[in-house]
Amino acid sequence: MPPTVEERSVVLSPAKNGVVLESESPGFEGCEKKLELDFSPIPGSGVGERGLLALPPSAWDAALAAARCHVLHVLHGDVCTAFLLSESSLFVFPYKLMIKTCGETTLLHALGEIVKIAALGGCEPHWLQFSRAKYLYPHRQPLPHASFDEEVAYLDRLFPGDPCVFDNGVGSAWYLYVSDRSERSGGRDQTLEIAMTGLSPTSCARFFADGYADVAEQRRAAGIDALVPPGMAIDDFMFEPCGYSLNGVMGSTYLTIHVTPEEHCSYASVETNLPLADYSELISRALTIFSPANATVVVFADDGSPYATSHCPVKLLPECRSQVTKCERRSFRDGGYELFAAFTERTSKASAMETAEGAGAVEVNRSGANALPRPCVSALARA
Repeated sequence: MPPTVEERSVVLSPAKNGVVLESESPGFEGCEKKLELDFSPIPGSGVGERGLLALPPSAWDAALAAARCHVLHVLHGDVCTAFLLSESSLFVFPYKLMIKTCGETTLLHALGEIVKIAALGGCEPHWLQFSRAKYLYPHRQPLPHASFDEEVAYLDRLFPGDPCVFDNGVGSAWYLYVSDRSERSGGRDQTLEIAMTGLSPTSCARFFADGYADVAEQRRAAGIDALVPPGMAIDDFMFEPCGYSLNGVMGSTYLTIHVTPEEHCSYASVETNLPLADYSELISRALTIFSPANATVVVFADDGSPYATSHCPVKLLPECRSQVTKCERRSFRDGGYELFAAFTERTSKASAMETAEGAGAVEVNRSGANALPRPCVSALARA
């Protein structure tokens, strides 16, 4: 059956996507914290093939309350339920869960609740990953998110694991914690994440609600449709006065996009597990749509995934509007899965082009995605 969207009746938090009183905060923290867990049936539980999906959507409310966020919409697919949250997204599969929250949320406080709720469904975790980019306002993060050291200490008490930091040395970083009790050799999972800061003024202007009849018009004008695979069911939301979120599902494939468009704290993220051998085109489209000053691109891939087995390094061409400042590649469980990370910054040529476009280009490009330039070649390089 086709995916269906369930809308929750909720009161939006005034802190979402930059809607914060100036006296309370200098800006909104768009950077998401992310938890991903893989589950197994508890021996003797009799859990069926639907696993966590056998639980009602409302079962997760206690975990979301612990994280200080709530549900706006629910997109029901056959093998995935996607929750569009007041602060980002939750995806539930039969034996996998991924949740990411932005702002001043307390995601790690939800971990214990997630484990309890999963146990009610006859499931127990055997693999956990926590990750995030670098906070723009780390001093405003509540405990235990004030620093990566605090996050690691909190996780170690519940799921002993291994932390690591990818750092380009000039202001960007990716923080990762993995707790692994599984045998993942030969797995086929893979995930692409793009975290972007310093979005161009032209891009930021497209994600203010003023002037759009509905979210579909905003999505088309901003060029977001260029990131959505054909046939994918989507659920998106236009925040007032600004901000944008999208969840998409197609079978076991998901896509999630979040945008904080205020120029002084602008941020956008794109994440998907689309099983591609080469993410060049998708990364290029994202960089073209948002024209960020900085981007962190991460691919996490099992050794049997299309990306890990492609053996086809992505090349960089001179016309690309971003330059790579650093690439890293690290293996886990003796090569059972790997993480590839690349950090980019906008070239001086791109900055000059953005200045030349000027604010006047915003209204012209709002008419639709056909104004989207031809994507440049990806700024991700395989190590």
